[in-house]
Amino acid sequence: MKSSIILFFILYGVIISNIPDKFKCMQTIEKNGMKISWSIKADQVHFEVFAPTQGWVAIGFNEKDKLVGNNLIMGNVVNGVCTISDQFIKGFEDHQAVETLGGQNHLSLISGQEGKKGTSIRFAIQSKAKDVFHYDLIKGKEFTLLIAYAQEDNFDHHSTMRTSIKIIL
Repeated sequence: MKSSIILFFILYGVIISNIPDKFKCMQTIEKNGMKISWSIKADQVHFEVFAPTQGWVAIGFNEKDKLVGNNLIMGNVVNGVCTISDQFIKGFEDHQAVETLGGQNHLSLISGQEGKKGTSIRFAIQSKAKDVFHYDLIKGKEFTLLIAYAQEDNFDHHSTMRTSIKIIL
């Protein structure tokens, strides 16, 4: 009995140590067909966003429960090529790339794929804000996360689904 328990803990340790880091400590939320997963790594937060569409997908970060003021990340996949834009919502139907507004793009590790079931984008965002268009993404901090998607790839096309959800990083 004692040797079985020891063997169990040894095997458990071997299995856990062989799980790739990208699968450890992922938090996930799901709402209205969208699935958002994230993990905090050093000075970045890694995200994967899925929506049941062949159009664009988006998430936005805000410390308040408002549309205006969101740091909006929009992505699409066209002919196998993923494009993700780091934007800021200045007003109703007025979102612009942060570089256009004088800010810095905070995104890296961009990838995505599109299939029959939907579109998935992956990216890392700097956890420390370097301008007024971003937020410090600190573990344990609460945000209102805007989530949305459209049936079209054009970022100017209106969303098919848009809602918000509170999360704690």
